[in-house]
Amino acid sequence: CSSDLLVGKEFKDIFNIDFSREKMQRDDKGKPYIEGFDHGFSVSHCQYGVAAVASECRNIGVDIEGPRRIKDNVMRRVATQTEWEELLRAKEQSQEAMDAAFLRLWTQKEAYLKAMGTGLAGGFDLPEIYEPGRVESFGLSDGVTVSAACLLNNAEDTFILHILDDAESMD
Repeated sequence: CSSDLLVGKEFKDIFNIDFSREKMQRDDKGKPYIEGFDHGFSVSHCQYGVAAVASECRNIGVDIEGPRRIKDNVMRRVATQTEWEELLRAKEQSQEAMDAAFLRLWTQKEAYLKAMGTGLAGGFDLPEIYEPGRVESFGLSDGVTVSAACLLNNAEDTFILHILDDAESMD
């Protein structure tokens, strides 16, 4: 699987350890970790590619999503009132602008929930999560959006993000 290869590359490049699925465990919330290894990682994939993030910070999350039309009622359920108003302002430009803004919001929230260790089971009823350094979003070609969240243990923690699109190989 591409995501396993990408995670393996992350851990080998950054932390000089060999990743294998046999070493992977899950905590009581279902968040994966590697037994005996005090660093975090997260993986996400969609039809457009795979994103993996690794960090000294254990509380890390990533999400990648490709462009698509999202129904307004779905957006409304996920967004806070302030976020919904921002989405409506984006819609004044075009439906595509609103969809892109929502996918950025969605990936930010999902990455944040993964970093918290709850994933989607934690629900999207979150406060505004846009604290500097906590969630970073990247717009890629063809409307693909990637967000990574790190609930920093201290200000010196960093994360490294690798993205493998469907045209790349693992050579």
